[in-house]
Amino acid sequence: MNYMPNATAVPFADCHLRQLPSLQDFADDELRTVEQLELGHRRAERDAVLLRAGEETAFTLFTGWAFRFRLLPDGRRQLLGILLPGDTVGLETLLGEPPAYSVQAASDVTLCLLDAPRAARCMMVEPWLRQRIFARLCKEREASDELLTRIGQCDAEERVTWLLLDLHTRLQRRGLATDHSFSLALRQQHIADLLGLNVIHLNRVLRRLRGRELVTITGREVILQDIPALERLATIQPRQTGRRRVDQPAAA
Repeated sequence: MNYMPNATAVPFADCHLRQLPSLQDFADDELRTVEQLELGHRRAERDAVLLRAGEETAFTLFTGWAFRFRLLPDGRRQLLGILLPGDTVGLETLLGEPPAYSVQAASDVTLCLLDAPRAARCMMVEPWLRQRIFARLCKEREASDELLTRIGQCDAEERVTWLLLDLHTRLQRRGLATDHSFSLALRQQHIADLLGLNVIHLNRVLRRLRGRELVTITGREVILQDIPALERLATIQPRQTGRRRVDQPAAA
């Protein structure tokens, strides 16, 4: 693991990630238990490998972006999922099975290392912790199923628009996106490796979306110009949030 010197630790009770649904509603004794499982915060630079397949390591991403991936013997890479602040890696270790995937930083990151052996012992005697860990694993399975469905059954435009909408929704939950825009830490190669595309095909799709005034990408800023149209294109359930097209004026 390519970690830099320690970052300033933040007590779990005061952590900004507590706004996430999965990290809310802790009783006082549960907060104390979670804080005892933390080994401290670490920093890592972009492209650093944070976990290698088979390592018995667990951590929660505190800031920045990362991704899970697997390599084929010939070097081809499949991204398995994008990790955002609040996502926990290596929960399989707590069940006695080290992850079969690796994790790499997509941006500079800070992470909170967890005492995996102690967490595994605690999970056996604390039903609330066991329930939370199993719930997180179920969410990971649900996200993997969704990605597999998109790759297997959707065309390139559907895949790309789905990913942009999914990232936007996840970042909004973390207070890291506006109603229509967010900052993208991924390279085009990352997106291509996640969605089963090549970079040339991905560029063609992005040009078509820009040409239809659905998406604008300037540097790393992504603006979703017409969210309802993107939802229809991505064949996903529209979000009942009252959002409108970026340039559509509000009712008087």
